[in-house]
Amino acid sequence: MNRHLEIYRYLFARPAFERFNRQLVLMGLKGLGVLNFQNSDVSGERHFLNHLLAGKQRPVCLDVGANQGDYAQLAMDANAEVELHCFEPHPLTYARLGNRFAGRDTVHLQNSGCGSEPGELQLFDYANEDGSSHASLHRGVIERLRGQDVVSHRVPVIRVDDYVEANQINSIDLLKIDTEGHELAVLKGARTSLRAGRVHCIHLEFNEMNAISHVHFLDIFDILSNYRLYRLLPRGMIEIKQYSALFCEIFAFQNIVAFRREPGTT
Repeated sequence: MNRHLEIYRYLFARPAFERFNRQLVLMGLKGLGVLNFQNSDVSGERHFLNHLLAGKQRPVCLDVGANQGDYAQLAMDANAEVELHCFEPHPLTYARLGNRFAGRDTVHLQNSGCGSEPGELQLFDYANEDGSSHASLHRGVIERLRGQDVVSHRVPVIRVDDYVEANQINSIDLLKIDTEGHELAVLKGARTSLRAGRVHCIHLEFNEMNAISHVHFLDIFDILSNYRLYRLLPRGMIEIKQYSALFCEIFAFQNIVAFRREPGTT
């Protein structure tokens, strides 16, 4: 393999092949489960939820960053008995979420974000598209990454651990986190539940927003040391067996899934 790489470098490490090399990188990333964001089939979310939830009796799912409920609907499509706890801090988006699931007794809605500590934070969104799917607790997601003017909302933030305790939730089949760069803070607010083994599976996004929140994949890897990590593909997943800066610190859309290690396993 090293010999082949040396030959490739000799032939193609030239300015004339820059565009070609960029295309190879992009194709390789998509093959590894990165930048497959077009829809739930391409991202692997539908395939993952169908395999995780199908056939389970009343599985419990915490959907942190529920937005207007697309992911929650996928979970319900996979298992009509799923008990959903959806957290959405944006007042406009939360209203749409409420309208979508009105009257569903298995869907519990919380107009709040989640983080490492309870309190209030500023939620930022596009000034000309308030209530978008990119709303973030990190201003730079809108201003720096998107180059847009912002509008902000003061929103409540709670800890997953506090919610779990208050609602006497003893077992969580799936903790899904899509919080536009705030995923690590959510995990920190769920540390007690993670250590107690209550959370069997976690699904989170790692993307360019983490460059704004200054969260590295190594941070995720460390806090989930009792979990096996995988990157979703459209119809499967690849295990991330060990940390590698080259193959892990990729600040682009990817779905990371973590399964709790059984006691006594490595």
